[in-house]
Amino acid sequence: EHEFLVTGFSPRKGKISLYILSGFDNYKKLLDKLGPHKTSVGCLYIKSLEDVHLPTLKALIKNGYKDMKKRYEG
Repeated sequence: EHEFLVTGFSPRKGKISLYILSGFDNYKKLLDKLGPHKTSVGCLYIKSLEDVHLPTLKALIKNGYKDMKKRYEG
């Protein structure tokens, strides 16, 4: 058994990485409202917080957290 982050944030030189480990399959509507971004399997990349719709970003993080907690805590 091990522990790992449920969600995370990493400011980087060229962009900000947000780790939303539940993935983005269920969040198409939120991603459409977010603003400029890129995604990979569990990462969301944005250039700056000023470029995105912050209430939408908060909703993505909150929903991703809840989905992961449900998945692993039953």
